[in-house]
Amino acid sequence: MVHVRPHFENGEFFTPLYPEAEMPAKKLTRDRVESEKPGTARREVPDAACPGLYLIVQPSGAKSWAFRYVIAGATRKLTLGQYPALTLEAARAEAATARGEVANGRDPAGVKAETRKAAPANTVLAAFKDYDRGHLSWGRPYTDHETKEVAPAETDAKGNPVDPKIGVETAAATRSFFVRRVLPAWGRRAVGSITRQDCVSLLDGLAKFKDARRKGKTRLSHFFGWVMDRNATVKANPAAGIQTETADSRERILTDDEIRIVWNACADPSLGNFGALVRTLMLTMARRNEAALMDRAELSPSLWSCEGHRTKNGLPMDWHRTPQLNAIIEPLLKKSNSPFVFEGRHHDRPMGGFSDWKAKLDELTGDAVAHWVLHDLRRTSRSLMQRIKIPLEVRRACSNHASGGVDGTYDRHAYAAEKVMAFEALAREIDRIVSGQSSNVVPLTRPANKNDVVALTEATLSG
Repeated sequence: MVHVRPHFENGEFFTPLYPEAEMPAKKLTRDRVESEKPGTARREVPDAACPGLYLIVQPSGAKSWAFRYVIAGATRKLTLGQYPALTLEAARAEAATARGEVANGRDPAGVKAETRKAAPANTVLAAFKDYDRGHLSWGRPYTDHETKEVAPAETDAKGNPVDPKIGVETAAATRSFFVRRVLPAWGRRAVGSITRQDCVSLLDGLAKFKDARRKGKTRLSHFFGWVMDRNATVKANPAAGIQTETADSRERILTDDEIRIVWNACADPSLGNFGALVRTLMLTMARRNEAALMDRAELSPSLWSCEGHRTKNGLPMDWHRTPQLNAIIEPLLKKSNSPFVFEGRHHDRPMGGFSDWKAKLDELTGDAVAHWVLHDLRRTSRSLMQRIKIPLEVRRACSNHASGGVDGTYDRHAYAAEKVMAFEALAREIDRIVSGQSSNVVPLTRPANKNDVVALTEATLSG
């Protein structure tokens, strides 16, 4: 007997008779979908709980969903999307929708093909490429993720480079999310056809990854908001208002004893350049990758300067080189001629493997410093600045946070003199903590020797 797949025929589900040697379809479960192994040939695994729905397993291990049906005497297949971007529950929901269309005499696969053919410029893929070039890659060379063709960075009317809109790390993470999760599921669909349920289904597929659902919702919402302003076919933002988990609110601030223990442990030779990196994070309040990617070309005698493409928020930043910071980075500059101050295992690469290095540091500090991450150092140093009476607006400037409101127009050199004093004061406070001296906090209102600070500030800005 020739095996005929269960399918829908003119709106009715048709179940053929199985030979005795064959077993009827079983209900798919999340675990079974996850555990289905690839074979030497492409396989279709039916779902008894959803007539017409199939899990497609390729020899490569890639998995996708399809809905099979018969309309007007012809067998048709509707491709639903890739797994795990499209979950089992979401695939069943889409199959149920398609089943309803077939029952009403419509051909969902045909409609999908016509939509793709009629409006290639309005697909999610086309909209994402515009978004990538006009937002993610703005101010930087644009690389088409499909063709790998590279276009030069945008310039203004005078031919000058434009500033990036977001940091390079944020752009890379967003691009990866779309290329890996969104485009396989929706790439060929009309961007205006994406619904709230589509977004919920895709985000539900990320639930097992920590914080991924919340970040994915944020990225989808910004993408559709950007597209709405430029594409009349998108009438509303389908990701707006979707409920996600609240981000973990970290309030960890290291105590003085913990600061001392971590600082001293960083001197251990087994940590390589990682110990120097951790101390740099304490002294500068920089983010991990901002410091880890420090380049020789960014250093002047009095400043370490990052342009906007190197910072998380896309804003350029200048850090004052205190004597304590120089004592850390100068030996590294002399030890190697690598372009990266914190050299990795290879001469032309920055250091990486932060999780492994952090684990080694944790072994050195033991139970005395528990449950902390590198980003807690940024919060800790900002707390130290607050303790020594650094004004709020100066603390914001030192941590590269633009102020809000009418007066919040970003100025790279705003509070330059105050930043010099603040970083010097922070370094002295860390010295005091490490040496075990008692606290003697003096409010930082104005310098004891104004001429010295003015001279230092002028040197900083000219450097």
